[in-house]
Order: sequence, then C-alpha cells, then structure tokens
Amino acid sequence: MVFNSTTTVFTTKFGLIYKLLLFMMIVFLVLFAIGMVTIYPTLSDMIKEINDMHLIKSTINYVQGILKGFDTDIEGESAPGYLTLDQLIAKFRLLKDTIVEYSARVAVSFVLLGVLIYLFCVVVSVMRYTTASILNTFMSCNGKDGFVSNMLRNLKRALAFGFACVSLSILYYAATIGASIGLALLVAKGNSVLGAMVGYLAVLISVSSKRALFAMWLPNMVANEVSVGIALKNSTKDLPKTFAGVFGGEFIMYMVFNIVLAASVVVTIGISIPILFIVGLLFLQTYELVYFYHHNNLRYYIDHQRVIDPTKEYKDAVLENIE
Repeated sequence: MVFNSTTTVFTTKFGLIYKLLLFMMIVFLVLFAIGMVTIYPTLSDMIKEINDMHLIKSTINYVQGILKGFDTDIEGESAPGYLTLDQLIAKFRLLKDTIVEYSARVAVSFVLLGVLIYLFCVVVSVMRYTTASILNTFMSCNGKDGFVSNMLRNLKRALAFGFACVSLSILYYAATIGASIGLALLVAKGNSVLGAMVGYLAVLISVSSKRALFAMWLPNMVANEVSVGIALKNSTKDLPKTFAGVFGGEFIMYMVFNIVLAASVVVTIGISIPILFIVGLLFLQTYELVYFYHHNNLRYYIDHQRVIDPTKEYKDAVLENIE
C-alpha cells in the first residue's frame, strides 16, 4: 500500500517538478557564476599554459604517426610532421611540472570548489525540506502551499536541516564509500569484473542505508513541527521499526533509478540528468513521508478526493470524499 500511495501522491503533486527544476537550475547557475569569478582567475595562467601545450592535438598527431606504419615506441622515429614518443612524453612531463609550479593555486581552487559543492548540497537539502513541507500540507489536510512562500517562511528551519544533513552525510559517506571502494579493489585482484559489480552493489547498499537511517528525520520535522535535533532524536528511536522496511524500498528504487538514468543518458546524451534527479528527489521524498504516515497510523490524502486510513487494510483503507 505504501508504494501505491506514493505513486498516487507523486502523480497528484507532479507539478512540483517544474518548480524544483527551475529552482535547481537557478541555484546551479548562480554557484557556477561564483565559481567562474573565484576559481577561474586563480587558475587562468595555468590553464593558458596548458592550452598552449596542445596536448590533445599532439596525442592525436602521435597516434596518426603510428597509423602511418612507424613504430615510434621501438624505433623512436616518425613520419615527417608527426611526433615521436619521446616528444609526446616530454609534453606530458611539462604538464606535470606546470601543475607542480601552480600547486598552491590548485589547492586553493580545490578548497573553493569544495565549498561551492557543499553549498549546492545544502541548497538541495533546503529544497528537500520545502518539498516535504508542501507534501505534508497536502497529505494532512488537502491544503495548498506555494513553493517560494513555503521556502521563505521555513528558511531558518530548512537551513538548519540542510547544514546538519549534509555534514552528517559527509561523515557517513567518508566511511562507507571508502570501505566500498576498498572491498571492490580487494575483489578486483581476483576478478576485475566481479570487483566492479561488488563495488557498485556496496555503494548502492551504502546510499540506501543512509537514506533509511535518516528517512524519518525530515518527515518528523515537517509533520510534528519540531527542531532539527528533536526530529533526529525521534527518528533514531524509531529506527528498529522503520529501517528494514524503508531500506528495502529505497534499495529497489535506487536500482531502478540507476537503470533508467543509464538508459536515458545514452538516448539523450546527458540532457535528461537534471530532470531525472528532480523526479527521483520528489518520488523518494514522497515515499518517506507516506511511510511516516503509515508508521504513525495517520490518515492522509492521496489525491483531492481520497484519504487513506493506515489502520485499515485493502479497500477499507480508502475513504472517499472526506470533508
């Protein structure tokens, strides 16, 4: 019933996708502009020197020389106008020396890039809070709430959730993703294909487990109107009862999402990635909120005419035309 209700609520509130997509694009463009203003000037001299090396053009030139029939790896000779292997290696050594020369600037740029990525993730979490709040307003009383008005009204609470969620996620993934990669490399020593499969499965389990661990955190905040700390405490108490059920659903949805993403990237050359990201965000957030309502036996709207009563089963759970 949870999945069926999730699909119905998702369909009912499908219009949120356009608002979420527009908001994410605006945030991305703003942060990209900030990055260009702060990071590009720091690396502009190095980028210019690397561009002047014409590494891609030189590599193509070397390969063309090999295709002409000259074994540059053994003879050290090439057709007239084509690079030898020694000349190509010299260019890449120059690249290494250039990066070392600008190492301080590169380090600063990586720090700035890390800050921008962190801020982007925080904003995505703020977007998640706003989405959950709008869904809760609809599910609890069939109410309507504007995206911008809701975000501004709850900005302080949304930011608190954003910073806390992203910070905890970094700590969690630093441990679990590292362990997943280590396991994959260990298995890959015996079989590289099996190692890749184990690594992918381990990462998928890690992501699904993280969502399951914190699945009831945001629903607690928006439904009970409590602080980020109290909501986390309440959701942690419920973990023994909620983790297994949420994890199973999250794992299957992430697997399906990855398959759809891979297929769509091939067909649309990556254009569909932002759209699929927003669709996945809305669907997963809806799933977690529906699960929260079921876990707490709370009635909720799945569309503008029907209400679900989690205390009942099958057809008896659907209540028509509730005022």
